[in-house]
Amino acid sequence: MGSLDGYRKKDLASVLCIDFLPEVHALFNSFGVFDTSTDELAVAREFANRFYSNIISLQNQLITKDSLASVLIHRYNHEMFLDFFYIFSSNDVVDRVDEFLNYKQVLNKKPETQSWRRSAVKISEARMYVPPWISDQVSLKKVYKTFSKMSHPNIISMQHNRKGEEYEYWVISDSIALSIFEIIQCFSYDPFMEMIASRIDTIHFPDFSRHHDSITKILSE
Repeated sequence: MGSLDGYRKKDLASVLCIDFLPEVHALFNSFGVFDTSTDELAVAREFANRFYSNIISLQNQLITKDSLASVLIHRYNHEMFLDFFYIFSSNDVVDRVDEFLNYKQVLNKKPETQSWRRSAVKISEARMYVPPWISDQVSLKKVYKTFSKMSHPNIISMQHNRKGEEYEYWVISDSIALSIFEIIQCFSYDPFMEMIASRIDTIHFPDFSRHHDSITKILSE
């Protein structure tokens, strides 16, 4: 376990969810007030909506104490993180938006489009990028490796609910902090922010820096 016990992690994660959720909801509302069903704003709206739902679901796990469910929700969140950067870190944003909105990355079997998942996974390098505000006590690589093991059928994941309440809270809290970390990375990405600002001159991106301390405390070794 990390330097904080599971119960302290739970308290921090609960407050983090309460503080963070209104910010993502506000972004969703900003992206959703325009009639955009086929462009970058549509994708931004869909990501904001699902990110919001992911955190709501993770928050619920603090009540149900289902650590395995929290790991699987984070796994989905992480896949979104990869796809987000695959779309918005490219010079071919328009084409990738079209692929995403029309499900072409799955339905189109042409060889040139089969690189979507492989290319998105390559963006996993972005997850290893440690921003300056992350404490030296946090090993993101180690956390991701641990969660990857937990998200597959094995003896570790099958025994999640037999390790006690404190362990459950420890895993759920880390799932929450890691998911919110990824969402912040997405919505703080300069090219994305610049693109949105060029389309919505009234957009106001939250100051996510106020969550940095809580995230690093929860994820600290």
